[in-house]
Amino acid sequence: MHNEKKIHYYEMCQVLIRLYYFFRYMYWTDWGVDARIERADMDGKNRVQIIKNNLGWPNGLTIDRPSHRIIWADARTEVTNHTQHA
Repeated sequence: MHNEKKIHYYEMCQVLIRLYYFFRYMYWTDWGVDARIERADMDGKNRVQIIKNNLGWPNGLTIDRPSHRIIWADARTEVTNHTQHA
């Protein structure tokens, strides 16, 4: 029974990572209980939550490098959105 809880938790906390080499940032989504999109330096320092409201399952993430936009898709809300590089 203990293993079942771990599997269930893993399924609910999915993470997607993208790297932005030019600014030396990594971005990731977490669509667990508290869905959010975060950023940190590539060494893991200076972690910041970029988006934390109105997210369900942000399971698509990309970087539009020419315009410096972070673009995500949310499977739960069926919405795509973007923000300027933060």
